[in-house]
Amino acid sequence: MPARPPFRTFALASTLLLASAISARGLVWDYLGYTQMDGRQDHAEIRILRSDKAFRVIGLRLAGQAIFLDRIVVHLAGGGLQEFAVSGRILPGGADYILHLAGEAQPLEKIEIRYFRESWEHAPRVTVYGVAETVPGAEAVTP
Repeated sequence: MPARPPFRTFALASTLLLASAISARGLVWDYLGYTQMDGRQDHAEIRILRSDKAFRVIGLRLAGQAIFLDRIVVHLAGGGLQEFAVSGRILPGGADYILHLAGEAQPLEKIEIRYFRESWEHAPRVTVYGVAETVPGAEAVTP
């Protein structure tokens, strides 16, 4: 039997390891909303209507053109907020930008995205997903 090239063996092993790690974590990503960037603004908001769930991890996925993010502010339903400094260019089709919220999972009110204004041929769209825990006694709200 001919030996496999080292790269193919590494790629196969990496794929199997990644697939098992994702399924082992058992993460379920809930759609939280989206916003379309506007080259005349320097910020956008995504209102979260899912009061029945508390989130501990959120992910941003970009479509359209690259954007240079300044920071992301997560507003908690209880009145607090968590701010994340990004200061980097996010590319469409690249890896999702994942944020781990500090403390216990909490319901969210909105996510504020601060970015640098640019002239885009196709306005970028940011979609937000979250890993949630159900809040006991809360009613489901569907968007």
